[in-house]
Amino acid sequence: MHARAGDVTCIVIALYLGALATEATTAANGPYAPVNALIGLASVAALWWRSRAPLTVASITFAAGAVAPMAAGAAILGVYTIAAYRGRRVPVVMVLFYAASGAVGLVLFPDQNIGVAGSLIVAVAMTAAAFGLGLAARSRRQLLEATADRAERAEADRHARIAEARRAERTRIAAEMHDMLAHRLSMLSLHAGAIELRPNASPEDLATSVGIVRASAHQALGELRKVIGVLRDDTPDDLAPQPTAADLGALLEDCRTAGMRIDLAAALPDSAAIPPELGRHAYRVVQEGLTNASKHAPGQPVQLALTGRAGSDLRIEITNATSAATPRVTVPGAGVGLIGLRERIEMLGGSLDDGTDSTGRHRLQASIPWPP
Repeated sequence: MHARAGDVTCIVIALYLGALATEATTAANGPYAPVNALIGLASVAALWWRSRAPLTVASITFAAGAVAPMAAGAAILGVYTIAAYRGRRVPVVMVLFYAASGAVGLVLFPDQNIGVAGSLIVAVAMTAAAFGLGLAARSRRQLLEATADRAERAEADRHARIAEARRAERTRIAAEMHDMLAHRLSMLSLHAGAIELRPNASPEDLATSVGIVRASAHQALGELRKVIGVLRDDTPDDLAPQPTAADLGALLEDCRTAGMRIDLAAALPDSAAIPPELGRHAYRVVQEGLTNASKHAPGQPVQLALTGRAGSDLRIEITNATSAATPRVTVPGAGVGLIGLRERIEMLGGSLDDGTDSTGRHRLQASIPWPP
């Protein structure tokens, strides 16, 4: 739309300048007037295509300007067009062509008021002005294009950053829910193993155990659906809040219901004082430790200790025997839970160690910085 408005403006200016040039010379009047008008109007009309074929339009207006004063304005606009769409690197042949056509026009149609010398000065001045204005228009157009391009790239970068942030958050949430699902499946396997190891249990006990297995399976399925939903959807909206230190009690109760014997050797006096982000990581450490204990030492007592204070570290220690006196229930696992957990804690500036101590007991120790 703006380009067409510019074309119309150039046509109006060319008509005005051509009319002035025709009025200033007597050679274009009389019998030659119709020819002058026809050639002049044709050259002015050619300006409509100046942005699409600048060199062709300029050649037409230069040639017409040599034989028709009415085309003088179109020739000047041809100079403007070359500067605006070709820049400073104007083909030499076009410069020579314009100079030759201008010279012919000055000889054939001299200005009756200022003569050839005056006409030459005016022509040079107008040519310089047209070329300068064309360069200015080209620079402005390039500046606008560059600004628009930078804006588009900035917008694309912003969308890319948003998409990357969404992917990172989606991956983080999926990892969190994977830990929850792994814990849930471990508890489910323990319940099922207990039923298998107690074939002579009373019908009431079996019904209770089967009910727990069914409820755990339903919870595991629900969490699995959420994991899949997180991986499929960029903006999951129906996720439950992530657990914090305040949820540790429910976690311990869930494990005890599954048959684990957990001794809380040391606990923080006020778990609500733990920041939510720190509490979330503490919950994952305890969850992973209890899950591993249930897998590798079923039926053995587990000792849990949480100590620390703000401005220092939150320390978590989970200890359990490694020699099982009861029949062992084998629970499959990927073996990568502790690896991912250790990476998570180390990214926070903490540490996580696990292994067998001098007494033959398995010990999981984690230390996480606690902001003041």
